[in-house]
Amino acid sequence: TTDIFIEASKGPAFARRGITDEVLWEHNPKLVIAHLSGFGQFGTEEYTNLPAYNTIAQAFSGYLIQNGDVDQPMPAFPYTADYFSGMTATTAALAALHKVR
Repeated sequence: TTDIFIEASKGPAFARRGITDEVLWEHNPKLVIAHLSGFGQFGTEEYTNLPAYNTIAQAFSGYLIQNGDVDQPMPAFPYTADYFSGMTATTAALAALHKVR
């Protein structure tokens, strides 16, 4: 069995296919689950169903404007939002696993 399940998809994509957290916990009650979705799992479908790319995440978070100005926002490279979201989710999942054990 696995101890950590990390997925990155548009909103509640796994839940729509019947793969909910509860279903996963039936197979492994101590499973640590991390969902990475740019606009969240819950809320307005207008956003939760949207894909989120690095530059979009930087724009919505205000990071773009910190690296440029209103007329010329400049994204931070290489793919800063993608790297940090994955790194943060992994760190959080490992911390949760440590707590479970």
